[in-house]
Amino acid sequence: MTNIDSLAILSLTGELLVQKNYKEKSLITVAQTFMSLYLKNKAKMEKEYPLVKVESYYCTFITSADLIYLAIFSTEANTLLVFSILYTIVEVLRNSYKPAVNVEVVKKNAASICLMLDSYLHNGYPVVTQKYVLESMVEPESMFDKIEEVLTGRSQHQSGNLQYLEKYAEAMNDVREFAAWRVPSMQEKDEIYFDLVEYIDAIVDKNGHIISQEINGELRVESYLTGAPEANIFMSIPQPFDDYSVHESLFGSLRAFENEKLLNLVPPNGNYSLLFYSFRNQNVKLPFDVIHAVRKIGEKQVKVDLKVERRMVKGTDYPIADFHIKLFYPEGVKYKENSPTIGMISVSEAQNTILWRVGEIGLEDQQYKITLTFDIGENYDEAFSIFSACLKFEIINFYVSGTRIDKVAFRDDQFQPVKKARNIVKSGYYEIRLT
Repeated sequence: MTNIDSLAILSLTGELLVQKNYKEKSLITVAQTFMSLYLKNKAKMEKEYPLVKVESYYCTFITSADLIYLAIFSTEANTLLVFSILYTIVEVLRNSYKPAVNVEVVKKNAASICLMLDSYLHNGYPVVTQKYVLESMVEPESMFDKIEEVLTGRSQHQSGNLQYLEKYAEAMNDVREFAAWRVPSMQEKDEIYFDLVEYIDAIVDKNGHIISQEINGELRVESYLTGAPEANIFMSIPQPFDDYSVHESLFGSLRAFENEKLLNLVPPNGNYSLLFYSFRNQNVKLPFDVIHAVRKIGEKQVKVDLKVERRMVKGTDYPIADFHIKLFYPEGVKYKENSPTIGMISVSEAQNTILWRVGEIGLEDQQYKITLTFDIGENYDEAFSIFSACLKFEIINFYVSGTRIDKVAFRDDQFQPVKKARNIVKSGYYEIRLT
């Protein structure tokens, strides 16, 4: 974890313009000592020393125009994250003080910049990282000077000053609520889509008995919403999760989720995962079955038969998309030929694998089977030679655990975006041992 003791902005001539200490101890002398070293070895330090030790502290710096941005820390830190913090400060100031940020600009707005640094980090740790919030604190003409004028009655332009106060209050409100994942002023097309994806991890022995099985679920969201609407997502969860984790937007409503199976949040915009969960030792019934046989033909050949059959689940047929079988064969045999009824074959003799790309398994009557022939080598040992197959599949509008979204509603009844949800089942690591 990065824990910064102090941030400072200095001129290239060594003048300390702004410094914010995040611990009790003032580090002005450390900044001044760093500047003495910098002025003596300027060219070398910029080229070779992004990290400089001063007394018992470490100093990381970047230069921009006629300014040096300096971070001072005493404990082990993620140096790349420290650089990211410094570059964020540079970008915030560039966006706020156009056309250029220089010594005079920093001097004029020192109070606003210092308070922005105070909000950016708390006790040395990044807290408010949204650039639009930080920029609102360092507006040109010094927003905090305007606030002071309003409070002391020194300004004759009350309406303009009140606008600054309102903007600052809105920024602080964003920091307290949902600023970490949402910009309220965004105008979008008002659509939100949900994919509840369940991954099946399983190992099945040659007799069809389950050795291990697990369902890992993920609620994916694609959201394009205007403003900051509050959503309620009502879910059906037949049995408690064995484990789960949620997006930070749900941290404040975990009790409602545990008690009522209700996800209450202000949805972020873009693509993200809202919920992860898992069920262990579940009895999973998929809408297909793989029938297999490994046959030894005399002393010279082994044949592997694979057949995929559709089957109904709770009286319904489901099409299967993107179905593949990857066969792993042992060292003691050599691949000879194949005869599939459908699909394409890829062979990798270096990895001892054969990939059968079946593709889509629709609802029409179709044979999905293949016979693979192998020549037996001298070092073939039937007792220790293992054939296995890994499956890849995707099934739309199907769920195995019973978990699903029942309803999505927004607190504002007048806000009616496009809403769609679907369940998808995919293979995780799904292995069938053929011998």
